[in-house]
Amino acid sequence: MFCRKLGGLTAYTYKIIYATNSYDSKTGIYIRNYVKKDSIVKVAITQKEKNIIYEIFKKNDFMNFPNEFECDKNANTTLPAFDTTIEITYKGLHKKVTNTDYCDKKIEQRKSDRFDEISSEIQKIINNKTQIKNMRDCDIIFM
Repeated sequence: MFCRKLGGLTAYTYKIIYATNSYDSKTGIYIRNYVKKDSIVKVAITQKEKNIIYEIFKKNDFMNFPNEFECDKNANTTLPAFDTTIEITYKGLHKKVTNTDYCDKKIEQRKSDRFDEISSEIQKIINNKTQIKNMRDCDIIFM
């Protein structure tokens, strides 16, 4: 369904928003949040990396994820909890999905696990960039 909806990887963009950082592939802007002032850097993703990310979206059937992963009624919960949001846009089509680590079991657990795989792979690519490696660590403390 991803390929049918997107029709190819040439013009897709995505945003990924974590608790203390975000990346927008359209602008190439990476933001890391700090207590006093956020830090913003421009990060270029290569065509090869863009292809890898596209294939991850496609393989995991991102377009068929729910808009938000709901906790199973038997789930254990943890605080603090953090959400991760991924948005993808292609020729007017837009899909936004949010997952949380508030609970350990989701109603659609397999899709939640695939969401986490997408998130991890994108984060791995971005964190490997020199501009990101040169940034100081986030100084926000969660309790």
